[in-house]
Amino acid sequence: MKVASLMRVADFPLFPVMLNSLCQNPYLTHLVLAFDNFGYKKNYQKNLKEYKGQNHYTIDGFEWFSLIRKHFIFPKHLSVDLYKSAVKGVGGLEEMLRRLDRVKPDYVLLQDSDEKFDYENGWNSDFEEFTKSGADVLNFSFFTETDDNRQLPPFPLLPHCKAFKWESDVTFVGSHGFCEPVYRGGRIKKPFKGKTKILHFPFFTKSMQEQRITMYGDKHPLSKYKNG
Repeated sequence: MKVASLMRVADFPLFPVMLNSLCQNPYLTHLVLAFDNFGYKKNYQKNLKEYKGQNHYTIDGFEWFSLIRKHFIFPKHLSVDLYKSAVKGVGGLEEMLRRLDRVKPDYVLLQDSDEKFDYENGWNSDFEEFTKSGADVLNFSFFTETDDNRQLPPFPLLPHCKAFKWESDVTFVGSHGFCEPVYRGGRIKKPFKGKTKILHFPFFTKSMQEQRITMYGDKHPLSKYKNG
């Protein structure tokens, strides 16, 4: 079984931990890593003004690209496609997906650079059950991880697709969101819901929590938790 994964990298500070976790996935054979600089430095300059003069630092995706390419040790069995991307949003997902046209995997994983699969509590079983079910997409709910075990609501609030069956006509063009692909033939996708949850780390420390919500502003779903 050939399993590929797509990961897009901006400026999340714990990204190497998430990448290392993904590289330990027992099914993974090919990895596409797209690095962009559309992160907090570029998108949230207005909200970041209050951080000027404070002890605040981020590293953007292009800077991560240089570091990972030179110094990250990937497993020898894993083929890796690293590149810099200038495409945003759904177009960026489609760009990564099309780089699999030559690979033709059986399944595709989707892991963001601020999250990891919950291997300790049965992710492998979820994935194996999915591959045997005949379903097209594997969805997961989220759990918000924190360093001091403080309780925060799940974010995002709704399940997202984190794995799907590869077909030559699969695309993200026309996707209705939640990272779900579209099969160009128009057939209805059969979903499978995993029992484990995606471990999400954007609010891992209180300072990260405050920073993230400040950058997004009051419209963020967890804005009332800005100060912990």
